[in-house]
Amino acid sequence: MNKLIQNLENHFNNAEIVISDKAILKKIVSHLNKKWIIIVSWLIGSNKLWVVKGMILKTKMDSNFFYYNGEVDITHSITSQKELSKIYESQKIIILEDISHIDKAEDFIHSEFKKWNKIILIGNALHIKWVKEIEILPDSHSYQNNPDLFAHKIITQDIYIKQKLKNFPLLDHTLKVIAQSHELISVREIHKILTKQGSKISQITLIEYINYILDSKLIKKIFRYDLKTNKISTWKAKYLFTDTFLRNSIVSNQLSQNIINENNIFQLLERQWYKILTWKNWTFDFSFITTNKKRDNVIIHVSDNIEKNEVKKEAKKLLKIPWDYTKYLLVDSIKEVWIRPSTYLPLQIMEIEEFLKTKK
Repeated sequence: MNKLIQNLENHFNNAEIVISDKAILKKIVSHLNKKWIIIVSWLIGSNKLWVVKGMILKTKMDSNFFYYNGEVDITHSITSQKELSKIYESQKIIILEDISHIDKAEDFIHSEFKKWNKIILIGNALHIKWVKEIEILPDSHSYQNNPDLFAHKIITQDIYIKQKLKNFPLLDHTLKVIAQSHELISVREIHKILTKQGSKISQITLIEYINYILDSKLIKKIFRYDLKTNKISTWKAKYLFTDTFLRNSIVSNQLSQNIINENNIFQLLERQWYKILTWKNWTFDFSFITTNKKRDNVIIHVSDNIEKNEVKKEAKKLLKIPWDYTKYLLVDSIKEVWIRPSTYLPLQIMEIEEFLKTKK
């Protein structure tokens, strides 16, 4: 137990304070005087702990606060209200982060709140009955610079409330892993990534979370058609978003250009009522094979190659496909790959930007 307390203290002390807007900090500190529970928002891309640390230092209460973080307690040695009470030493400020695994945590919070202690919740989805709450957004500028963060927050909270989930951070983490995924991926592989990154979730719960996100229409999954076996494989799927900007905001605008391009093309095809699959021709993976009600059959490959010879190989493989489909090879820049589109007719080699403009 002493080791846990030491780890919690180290984690809090090592949090880096990078507050640039003194007015925001002043506003946050002013809430400490109110008889409300303070919820530090789970807004993506913000460091919540340094906001709280800034509050503590500003009010000079750094020797009179209690801090617990479920992620630091990796063995979950604290799993109940009783165990949490044992390590609490009657400090006036109580900071609780990621405590969804603690049974009756709400009772502990309510009990201490009635004693006029200040409760600060970080990254939790708890709501204490009959108690006023105030939500703090750690960085107001992030909304101004990227309004898609608003949409992301609204959608994820909507899923959380509609499905009556108990763990908002876990839902958010699942969504982030899916947004970063570019290849075909199985539920088992998503589960491994979440576990490796510190989230505890069963595969059954993960399947439920993915289905909730699918039901929200935020993402769609497409399966692979294998030309060699003439079958659709469903044990792995590629997850694509119905809004590329939103997908990028979920991962703090860190998507690669190739993922953005592919998702934009998916959006275009989706709007035109295409049935979409990704597909494999022996050992070569193509981006999309599609058809719609008008029987417009299209094969599209989005190339991430910049080497001339590699792009030529992709073009030749597309030409070898015997089907009477319209075939596209899309590249970032035709000039950069030094390729002459007319050489590969009837294959259409186009720049991605041009394809998106002409096919709207």
